[in-house]
Amino acid sequence: MLNQSDGNESSDATNATFLQPKKGLIFGGPRPSLTLAEKDVLRLLTIEFLSPIQIAYIRKCSHQAVYKVIRHLRKKGFLTNANTGVANEECSLQPMQPFTTGQENKESPIRLHGQEWNIRILYKDERYVLSRKRGDTFKLDDNTVRLHEDTIEVYSGKSFAAKDEHEAERKSLEYWYAFFIRLENQLKVTIFKERAQNFRMVKVGHYARANSDVYKSTVEHEGKIKVYCPIDGKLAFVTDDSFGLGEDETLHPKTAKIDRGNIDKHINDWRLNNPLTNTEITQMIKHLAAENALTAENLKETSAGLLSLAEFMKSQIPQKREPQPGPSISGRHNDDYIG
Repeated sequence: MLNQSDGNESSDATNATFLQPKKGLIFGGPRPSLTLAEKDVLRLLTIEFLSPIQIAYIRKCSHQAVYKVIRHLRKKGFLTNANTGVANEECSLQPMQPFTTGQENKESPIRLHGQEWNIRILYKDERYVLSRKRGDTFKLDDNTVRLHEDTIEVYSGKSFAAKDEHEAERKSLEYWYAFFIRLENQLKVTIFKERAQNFRMVKVGHYARANSDVYKSTVEHEGKIKVYCPIDGKLAFVTDDSFGLGEDETLHPKTAKIDRGNIDKHINDWRLNNPLTNTEITQMIKHLAAENALTAENLKETSAGLLSLAEFMKSQIPQKREPQPGPSISGRHNDDYIG
């Protein structure tokens, strides 16, 4: 017979079953029920990848209320500490301030997200095989990890906010290096080795600009912009509001970072310098061409007039007379003297 303490131990064992997903490798098993608020917060955290601050704004409640629900989700085993972000705030989605008059020279943050990695395992043992049997897909720090026999796939759930695409990429690489060390240790495999080229970035990610003037323009015209690469037909640019940030983003798997810089260069030129549009430039070129044609015609007429004037002026010049030989003293003609 179990005494009171045994009963507590049994209860603790049951709770431990619920908390197994914190190890990151086991799915399934009995789960306690969730309230409507807990389901909503869980969805916003794990599917929409929103921060607690953004969730509080969307649900129109206090930050403390959101954190209280998060604590309940952790106790019930539906969340780990990883699901609410890492210690480095640069690696989590931060609330972005709206663009206001007087801030024209302050660029809105770039948000890098949607990266994908494929990693070839250099060494593994039976512990990795056992991990795959327990569950080949799991969440770790908001990222989805999928285990294959010889490779690991990682689908990013993180966002990296920065002032430009270069800084965003730097922050992401710093984060991924620490994440992969943690993953290597957790799975008991070897994925790091000097000069080993076993990491491949399948998707460089999406580079989104919040509070985009391009997005605002599409809203005003009740449309949405999508630009496809003419070479491979893949989507390269789109206006999007999935996070309520009014973004335009570059998302081609290979050229998203380069595209972000090129697009920002032109858009900032439009926004700050108000240059002529292509239509205005075309009209100006046509106008200049017409003026040049008229000038050429006038020059032709002027040249003809100048030629006529030159001929007339030439005709008015007196002709030079030839000298006439004079009579000789003897009445005979003398030869011209040469000397």
